[in-house]
Amino acid sequence: MKAKKLLVVLASAAMMLSAFTACSNSADESSSSNGSSSAPEEVELTFTFNAERSTNEDLMVEEIYKALDDFNENNGKGITMKVEIYPDQQYSAKINALASANQMPDTLWMNPGAYIKEYAMSGKFVDLTPYLNEDAAWKESFQDGAFVSVTFDEKLWAIPMNFAFACVFYNTELFDQAGVKAEEIKTWDDFLDACETLKGAGIQPITMSSKDKWCIALFTNYLVQRIGGLDPVKKVVNRDEDFNFNQECYIKAGEMTYDLFEKGYIQSSTNGDSNDQAAAYFRSGDAAMLCMGSWAIGGFHRDDSQVVGKVGVFPFPTVEGGKGESNLWIAKTDNIALGINGEHPDLAIEWPKWMTADKAQRATAEVAGKVPITKVAFDAEVAPQELTFVNEAMERDGAVTFGFFDEEFGHAMGDGYDNTLQAIMTGKDPATAFKDLQAMAETIAEKEKSGEPVSVS
Repeated sequence: MKAKKLLVVLASAAMMLSAFTACSNSADESSSSNGSSSAPEEVELTFTFNAERSTNEDLMVEEIYKALDDFNENNGKGITMKVEIYPDQQYSAKINALASANQMPDTLWMNPGAYIKEYAMSGKFVDLTPYLNEDAAWKESFQDGAFVSVTFDEKLWAIPMNFAFACVFYNTELFDQAGVKAEEIKTWDDFLDACETLKGAGIQPITMSSKDKWCIALFTNYLVQRIGGLDPVKKVVNRDEDFNFNQECYIKAGEMTYDLFEKGYIQSSTNGDSNDQAAAYFRSGDAAMLCMGSWAIGGFHRDDSQVVGKVGVFPFPTVEGGKGESNLWIAKTDNIALGINGEHPDLAIEWPKWMTADKAQRATAEVAGKVPITKVAFDAEVAPQELTFVNEAMERDGAVTFGFFDEEFGHAMGDGYDNTLQAIMTGKDPATAFKDLQAMAETIAEKEKSGEPVSVS
């Protein structure tokens, strides 16, 4: 079987997130302890993570644990990496608490963008630039643009493990049953027509979690961008004086998302369903569409999946009259950072090196269905076919990418944004919800400007 490398279209150094981020002051130069520690013969280090083993629909989670087992057995440096797990909904608050107590773990999983920036600029992460620069082969192994969303103040603060892209996955068998053609879904009206046709055929059109608020945010982020473009988002990210949530692109996006729920296009249990539960409805063939990141691909091939060989892909539709480009796709990376309070950064760096070595990177594609962050060659015929479908759709689109809004807004404001969307899905008026969010966001921005701590729920 011929090995083929799957190429992914990434716009101007991979992610437009770089355009979102304003310049910031440098973290304290003395905060980096690179090279300052002597290596003991045996040492136990910590990896703080947000998912338990074998309980997540993302098969990348299992691959991380497999790589961790392999690392502990074969790293050859006397390192035992112990996992500390804080579930997704508690993770941000726990990391905040550890940072406040100056007890940052040796290594930790992190979302990209402002989440990393906040900790890096407050001196909570080790500057990884020297480690990358002193290992030319490692540095050269990464894809172009790999470090865009983890680099701030011209320093590298985390090592990315993979790329993932969000789109609409659909059940080809259910579409055929209802007579819906995915290739004809270009606009929001087309999307609504498809939902109505599916519903009329007795098929649940969409499965989505509103309990895990980032899921509803992923969907609504696309609508905000399609309606208003990215300028309103950039203003929030950069804390421009005229940033404003209380405007049409946000309010209308909230209305349109809730309208899907009211019409029965989104399952009635959405507000109580977790991401794993919502994804399970798609895997079991009980819903026709799932708007999700490509990390879900591995789950389509689980032993309990009923959709193997039945999943197609199409880009999120455009909105007629909207200002947003139709070829923008949501993208993100999973990342490993080193906490500043770790005593052995020269050993801790071996863990992200292990996760970006060829063996782990091939598994990233061939098993988990994510795009490797490195230039490793892998067998596209072994990898889940949906990974090829995503790549082909992005190529047809001439795709460029943007990030999750909450990850770019920062912890407090991003959490407020997600909470707002969750409140809308439980019946709060979108105009009122975003008016309230704007008031809260202005308070957060003032606290940030004055250096006052901002709490995260």
